[in-house]
Amino acid sequence: MLNSIFFLFSSLRFSRVYNINPAYLYVLVMSPYIVFYGSLEGTELLFLSFLTLMLSEIRRPRAVVFFGLAFLTRYTAGLFVILFLFQKKAKKIIYSLLLSGIVVLPWLAFNYIALGHPFASIADSYALDVVERGLTTPFNPEDLLFMTGVSIPFALLYLKQRDLDLTDFMFIFTSALIIFRQLGTQVKVRRYLFDLSLPVAFLAVKGLNLIGNKEKIFYAITAIYMIAGVALVGGSGPSLANPALFQEASNEVGECKTVSNRWPMMSYAGTPTGPLETQFKSEEEYMEEGFKVVEFEDNDYAVKGDGCIKEPFNATYIQRLDEVYGADVCAYSPVNTCKIEEKLRVFK
Repeated sequence: MLNSIFFLFSSLRFSRVYNINPAYLYVLVMSPYIVFYGSLEGTELLFLSFLTLMLSEIRRPRAVVFFGLAFLTRYTAGLFVILFLFQKKAKKIIYSLLLSGIVVLPWLAFNYIALGHPFASIADSYALDVVERGLTTPFNPEDLLFMTGVSIPFALLYLKQRDLDLTDFMFIFTSALIIFRQLGTQVKVRRYLFDLSLPVAFLAVKGLNLIGNKEKIFYAITAIYMIAGVALVGGSGPSLANPALFQEASNEVGECKTVSNRWPMMSYAGTPTGPLETQFKSEEEYMEEGFKVVEFEDNDYAVKGDGCIKEPFNATYIQRLDEVYGADVCAYSPVNTCKIEEKLRVFK
């Protein structure tokens, strides 16, 4: 709820800065899949809000604050540092880069104190999203349509008239950055294109304004989005439809060390939980080691295992990869230690 309110605020600010219809922008950004992933995932909508505010203030010094916060929300936002080039003046660009570092500095300092290296969490994220997955998936062009809804045709309509200014080129460039980022990612998950919705929607609003009966088209888009959004969210199973189910499961396992096929939701509910990875270890092996195994299916769950290790699941991905593959994964740059878990205990 707070994320949704914050995004509404950021989109209103964005619309005011660029003098576009805020209702058009909000609806075109919030396509059914954006609503779906924004409700399902933990940081997508928050990240989009910070990115929206950064682009709103891109010619002002305060843009660096929102860039830093976007980076701390999702490390892939580091790619958008190149957008400071649109500030044009070299002194202003250098100033922005230095201020961005100051925003991020407290988090790097915490990493150094808690984990032994300022970039430990960034390396851990890389381990989660790249190293651990160990596969490459193809780029699916239809993902562009899923994540932008009907915006692309209206954006193309605007680009066709070729009367573009520097702001238009900035959003074209931002769209290209996001697409090339997806092409360069080994695992091309559809939701990684979440932020593409904003720059394309900006261009789409301008394209919609070129149409005579734009109000009727806008209301039709709104109705379609609402119906499709409700269908997606309502049909997504317990992960969205029944969050109380995870709270109930969390209360049942208590403080026992737990793994689950819905481990992020269990963690949100209050029980730090690890992923149930049966490709590496069977459920029986987990239970023999004292883990609780919580499996969710349809609108129900089952808790398995008689043992209970009275400690939360808090292993970092780097350490877990090392245990799973029997290789010195922790030694890759920038983390040169496998003793992260020992340092974490200081903060329990």
